[in-house]
Amino acid sequence: MQPASQTPRWSIPGVGVLRPCFDRVVIVSTTSVGALKTLLPIAELQNACHSFNVLTYDRPDPRLRSKIVMVSTQSATPWPILAAHEAALVARFNHFERN
Repeated sequence: MQPASQTPRWSIPGVGVLRPCFDRVVIVSTTSVGALKTLLPIAELQNACHSFNVLTYDRPDPRLRSKIVMVSTQSATPWPILAAHEAALVARFNHFERN
């Protein structure tokens, strides 16, 4: 958890201070589960959230291979961590045309 002096503070006029939090966020990625578990700082993200899991994405689109499920936090701590590893969320595929 961030010290109070580093916690982002936004205010809504007439309402008060907005404290960022989320209940559940799902991010779908083209990167495989194994690659994400290697490329992302999993322990750091698990400490920043109530729950953080990287799972196989089980929908029909074969390009989408994994999903990240983050549950509940009272700070914006996970977002800068994920932003620093944004490239890991998108797999790079080499496409070759056949003649």
